[in-house]
Amino acid sequence: MQQVQQQIGSASKVVKVLPDDLEFAKDVLTGTSLLQQRASDIRNQKINWQSYMQSQMISPEEMDFIIMLEQANSSQKNQILEKNPALCAKILISMMQHISKEQTIQYILTLLDDLLQEDKKRVEIFNDYAQNNQTTVWGPFLHMLNRKDGFIANQASRIIAKIACWSNQQIMQGPDLDYYLIWLKDQMKNPNNEYMQTVARCLQMLMTVKDYRKPFFELGGVQEIMNLLNKKVNFQIQYQFVFCLWCLSFDAQLAEKMSAYNIIPLLSEILIDSGKEKVTRITLGTLRHLLENPTSRDVVHSNCVSMIRCKVFKQLQLITSNKVDDPEMLSDIQYLAKTLQEAVHDLSTFDEYTSEVKSGFLEWSPVHKSQRFWNENIEKFNDKGFELVKILVQILKINLQPTFVADGKVSENTQVYGGEAGQSETSDSADKNVEKTFSNNGILRDRNTILAVACHDLGEYVGHYPPGKRIVERLGAKQLIMSLLTNRDPSVRYEALVALQKIMVHNWEYLGRQLDKENQISGSSANKTNTSNKNESDIVAAVNKGPGKAGKITT
Repeated sequence: MQQVQQQIGSASKVVKVLPDDLEFAKDVLTGTSLLQQRASDIRNQKINWQSYMQSQMISPEEMDFIIMLEQANSSQKNQILEKNPALCAKILISMMQHISKEQTIQYILTLLDDLLQEDKKRVEIFNDYAQNNQTTVWGPFLHMLNRKDGFIANQASRIIAKIACWSNQQIMQGPDLDYYLIWLKDQMKNPNNEYMQTVARCLQMLMTVKDYRKPFFELGGVQEIMNLLNKKVNFQIQYQFVFCLWCLSFDAQLAEKMSAYNIIPLLSEILIDSGKEKVTRITLGTLRHLLENPTSRDVVHSNCVSMIRCKVFKQLQLITSNKVDDPEMLSDIQYLAKTLQEAVHDLSTFDEYTSEVKSGFLEWSPVHKSQRFWNENIEKFNDKGFELVKILVQILKINLQPTFVADGKVSENTQVYGGEAGQSETSDSADKNVEKTFSNNGILRDRNTILAVACHDLGEYVGHYPPGKRIVERLGAKQLIMSLLTNRDPSVRYEALVALQKIMVHNWEYLGRQLDKENQISGSSANKTNTSNKNESDIVAAVNKGPGKAGKITT
């Protein structure tokens, strides 16, 4: 890892060797990668080039060259390519474009991939050929990504990644880069993709190149990685995609923006559940970057609080209880432990509460039922345009949905709920941002507990800050809470009842003031008061009827 870190941190454009790189561990790669298993079989196939020549699909010159190339040893290949580099590129690309038989295309792509793997400098053969013909080097291979045959598409993807990362002449950019990155993202959406390890390998290569990190991030790549890691994947896939996050977090700006994706709870779970040292090592390195690289002190503080709340500090102690031989891993542990220990001294109860709410993972931690907490911090709920109140309402909204949808990226603005209450906080864009913030990990949690705690906290807010009742009503909380009165879970029904009581008491008080004002004008005070009492009784009866025995509203 040290070699990779030095390469990324320096002015060098690309990391030369990935840690635990399967590309250079042939025995492991052949045993675990489906693409490499099939490539091994394809190399042993014999293509009848004579028949292609007789049918005039290739020329005699092309036939002689391809036969000479496939029969040559490594030293002989170097001589052939040094003598006729342009001819090699011309023949291989021409065959790819004019031969339609899948078996032959598989063979040509495997031969080409092997040529590049033997010597990275050979990517310039295809760059030079493309420049001399005033065309793009990526075109022939990008077209292969649309082939139905999975081997052809993923072998072409490997070649694209190698040319994009190993070339000294140009970087991939513009529409070609966007097209390739979107294709990789689409492959990640299918957790049963049999070539997922190859997809991850290509993305690993790209993320070691600084020029490709920001475009991938801006296309929603972090969210796609998180969606995949939340599903059950084997430790190798888990390692490869966390490695991609690790590479992204080297960039200070990206490390800062990654915090908006609620990434720390996911990494914390991986750290706790991982039984493989290399997964633990790369996860620790990523967590370190999220504290070390962001320039905003607020972001660093928020990340510290989130790690503390997610039990990272405790997990560090468990890891060090066993002997740690890796010096890089030990350095990361020491840095994290020291930074989190310092943060604990400055950590307030409200910081912990804020981190919990922003994560969307509400649970019955002691702070929720601490009257001292609410008395001391109630005014802070109005800060940043009622940010915490809006998040609580959106947590209700998201967890009331039958399914979660999380695609694309979260708003880059950490204050995604800014603005005055009752204005734009319930807009479609705001809802989508909140869905992406909470749904990715929240689906793994106890939804009923989240709903119950959110109802409780909204009730505490309006109970300790009566003017807040107008705020929660404008945000649509009343309707959401009322919909929970028939929830199957008794704790949810109870907390919804209590919260609704606190919200509706304000309405009755307001109604009473309005009736008193009318009574002074009309002189019919007694009659109006009876009407008020009747309305109040009707509301209480209607509410108590919904949840059954979960609880009663009193006035």
